[in-house]
Amino acid sequence: MFSDHTQPVTGATLPTSTLAHVDAAVCQELTVLQGRAWSPRATISVVEVSTDGGLTWEETTLTGDNGPSDGVEWEHPWRPARPGAHVVVLRTSDSAGSVATTEPGIPVTVAPARQLAG
Repeated sequence: MFSDHTQPVTGATLPTSTLAHVDAAVCQELTVLQGRAWSPRATISVVEVSTDGGLTWEETTLTGDNGPSDGVEWEHPWRPARPGAHVVVLRTSDSAGSVATTEPGIPVTVAPARQLAG
C-alpha cells in the first residue's frame, strides 16, 4: 500500500518518490522498503534512501520499466539496528539532472527484536 502521495502533483517539475506503508519493521530483522518514483520530464536515474533522517544515504534498486513521466518502482533492504522511531527520507534524481528530497521525512516505528522461545 502506497502513502497518500502516490501520484505526481499537477504542474510539478521535480522528481519525486513515495514510500509504501511499512507494516511491521522489527529490530534486527530484514524489512524491504518499497516505493515508486517519477519525474514529469525525464527518467529516474537514482532513488536513495536514508533511514536516519538524512545523515547517511544508500542507493535503492530500480525495478521495472522507467519511462519519462511513467515512473519506476524501487526497493531497498533494511535491517533496523535499533527499535523505536526512525525517519526515512528519500532523495530522487532524474536524467535531466533534477534532484528532490522528501522533507521532513516519513516516520517509521521499529518494534523490539523478537525473543526466541526457549
